[in-house]
Amino acid sequence: MKSILKKVAGVAVAAVLALGMFSCSNGIDYPVKETVATPAFSVESGAVDSGTSVTISCATDGAKIYYTTDRTEPTAESSVYTEAISVTPPMTLKAIAVKDGMNNSAVASASYTIKGTVATPEFSVASGAVDSGTSVTITCATDRAKIYYTTDGNEPTASSTEYSDAISITKAVTLKAIAVKSGMNDSAVASASYLIIPTKATCVPGDFVLKDGTMLPKDITLTDTQKSNVAAVIVRAAADGKPALGVGIVHKKKEWCTERAAGYSTNIKALRGFRTSGYMDGSNSWDLLVAACEDLKNATSETIETVAKNYPAWNYILTYAKNNGLTGDLATGWYFPTMAELYTIYENRTVIDASLSKAGGSTFGTSWYWSCCQDNYVNDKALNLYFDNGETYDYYKFSNTKYVCSVRAFN
Repeated sequence: MKSILKKVAGVAVAAVLALGMFSCSNGIDYPVKETVATPAFSVESGAVDSGTSVTISCATDGAKIYYTTDRTEPTAESSVYTEAISVTPPMTLKAIAVKDGMNNSAVASASYTIKGTVATPEFSVASGAVDSGTSVTITCATDRAKIYYTTDGNEPTASSTEYSDAISITKAVTLKAIAVKSGMNDSAVASASYLIIPTKATCVPGDFVLKDGTMLPKDITLTDTQKSNVAAVIVRAAADGKPALGVGIVHKKKEWCTERAAGYSTNIKALRGFRTSGYMDGSNSWDLLVAACEDLKNATSETIETVAKNYPAWNYILTYAKNNGLTGDLATGWYFPTMAELYTIYENRTVIDASLSKAGGSTFGTSWYWSCCQDNYVNDKALNLYFDNGETYDYYKFSNTKYVCSVRAFN
């Protein structure tokens, strides 16, 4: 009977406790303490970005939150939570909520690791000028990372083209790539810009010809070594059966000829020509001059150098390669341009001057330039082109106020 009564009494006490009130034999009712709600973290356990902010909240109004980040159990003696906690090193965050008149909350815990960042993709070929058809492979040091890329200048994302095979470079392009792996931060964007090395058949005005005969595209940023090795700048692309034409990077002011030269008063019919008609190609201009001028025609191998000095502009071109350290194939072939060839340079002068300036050469600007062409009506004058407006003028051959440039075919 006593055991039964004890069980009934126990049930009664539990019922009273459930109601939050406990009644003693003295007739006084005592409230039962409630427990503060367990703190909640704004970010669940797991891998997070370095610097992620974690806020801690408690559903019990007026409760204070205390926390630790060193895996120790928090108490009311721990750090008081006042503002978001930045997860920079990996950490285990523990928190407890406390309020007077209530039981402390259970301890809440969350463990954070810092997300690793995928390694930046690498290209097998560095930025610069490459041969058309060059294959570029992209690799990533992070195992099983996927690579995505673009070729249109846009930033790559996981929605871009996925890399699977080597990329063939057939035109000027900027290649950008990013590597992605689940559970890690995306890699930094890798970028490489490629230009196509021109050939004699594909070069355009402004492209560079180096002293070894190789070429570089006009848009390249020249290194100091490349700059010192530029021999010419292309002024005319190969077209309509004509080879590409280049101009030497050094220009000088010279007389067409002196008053002592036979060519000064000779009517050199073979060298007549204007902008786009008449004498078009100056590659044989020296031979035509020699054939027309008695002093040159009759000169011997011993006297030709002395006689040639009476034709300063011509002599400058004859010695251009030697005086500018050009050897091999570039040691020959330089000649005095015709009016038509000068006008071709004038039409492309903006891009040509930009390249000449890059190479540290002589720009055309708005100067006057001699052509190899004889004036059609006055023997002691030759034709020149004014690069300010493209107009053709004639002037006395003994003038040393006009520039002369050397040109050469590249075929």
